Amino acid sequence: MPSGASKQMRSRQRRDSQRFGAEPYEVSTCIAMLASPDRTRFGRVNQGSLHAWLRAQSFGLLDAWAMTLGADQLGLADLIAVLAAARIIVIDDPAQAASLGFCDPGALVLELGIDGWTDSAIGAVARLFGLEWRLIAAGPPRYPVKARLPLGTPQMLRTEVDIGALDMALSDSGAIG
Repeated sequence: MPSGASKQMRSRQRRDSQRFGAEPYEVSTCIAMLASPDRTRFGRVNQGSLHAWLRAQSFGLLDAWAMTLGADQLGLADLIAVLAAARIIVIDDPAQAASLGFCDPGALVLELGIDGWTDSAIGAVARLFGLEWRLIAAGPPRYPVKARLPLGTPQMLRTEVDIGALDMALSDSGAIG
């Protein structure tokens, strides 16, 4: 092998080994990046149940827009470290898909999509960065034709995440026992 090619390979290996050089943040390796209710066009009927289930499975709730993990404010380096340490990421917001680029290749990405309304961005970005990707499709949205919306509710389309399917995807992956 020519010495120039060897030098180029060593340089590439060094760069790849430094890609995720951020120290892992002291949190769970399970992260949920869910769109806040004011940034989504769908109301989630079982939002409370989903959050309770995620907490029971030791998921940290990451808001990349506000740069918070639960109640903790994060700096940019902390946000990158949290994502680099994540081995399982539950995500439903295509606008946050680019953040998956900070995750280690091989991490499991579970997209919470809506049947008939899925966006290909999350799956495409996950595959681009070598992440394992699965779609958990919720039922199609319901539209309350005859009923009024509860006061203060901005979404007319409501859906429900299949928590059982999410649990089964985690069990099948062997990620959570």
